[in-house]
Amino acid sequence: MNIFVSIAVFFGLGLVLQRILSNKEKAVKGLNNFIIHMAYPAVILTIVPAMEVTQDILIPTLVYWLLIPFMWLVVTVLAALFSWPKAVKMVVFVLCICGNTGFLGVPLANALLPIDSIGYVVIYDQFGTFLCLSTLVIFLIAKYQSSDSTLDVKKLLLKLVFFTPFTVLMVSLFLPISPFIKPALPFLKGVGYLIVPAAITVIGLQFTLRIPKQYIVPMAVLLSIKLLFLPAMVWGGLYVFNVDTVITAAVVFQVAAAPMITAAVLLSSAKIASPLVNASLGLGTILSFISLPLWSLFLV
Repeated sequence: MNIFVSIAVFFGLGLVLQRILSNKEKAVKGLNNFIIHMAYPAVILTIVPAMEVTQDILIPTLVYWLLIPFMWLVVTVLAALFSWPKAVKMVVFVLCICGNTGFLGVPLANALLPIDSIGYVVIYDQFGTFLCLSTLVIFLIAKYQSSDSTLDVKKLLLKLVFFTPFTVLMVSLFLPISPFIKPALPFLKGVGYLIVPAAITVIGLQFTLRIPKQYIVPMAVLLSIKLLFLPAMVWGGLYVFNVDTVITAAVVFQVAAAPMITAAVLLSSAKIASPLVNASLGLGTILSFISLPLWSLFLV
């Protein structure tokens, strides 16, 4: 199914279920658990064991990981300026650094960018967003959820290690693609494909334009940074350093991707400013269908 059609169908399904279900919270929780503990680990097992590390990954990967401390500094300044609580600061930071680079970025890049860019698009997703989500984001959420005034490192590490996607990632890094994974690939890919319809349905189930007033400014700032200012800044930096246009197009396009569904699911499941998460994810996804084609016209 075409990615645009798929998004429209399952987003619409979520909106319908939002109206007819008597207990939509239970449905959201069930779909979130499926994504986190089944679909996402299945995606990990189909991707990571087959990864090959080459020098081609350096620029997209380096750009991504340099953006993280930069965005932490920016969000810290904004949080102080607007007096944001810790939860809002966390959401803005995580959704700014975690774009939907895999399930929307790769298919849309395949449709809108030159074929030579697609390899770098995938590299950015795998060694940037994907790795960050599976390590740093999980660590930050576990730290946020710690009820102790002082951080219990042992407790935090145990929570991180036994978080299903992280555990699967660590195992898959040392797991050869064959003979352990190859026979199961058709099944794993089938389960992994379900992450998009499940996640888009969750967005529809939770989507609302009625967002509490205290979250309007953070959402506007978050989406402005994610869809416009951050990709513009990265494009400028790559232009100054005379980076190949093929790599530049791939990296900037991925930086401009809408907030990541799986990151939003993790934040929402942890009850970290859920109204802000859901509104930013839904509106950001819709706006990205305008902004990403415009970016592609500029980049190509």
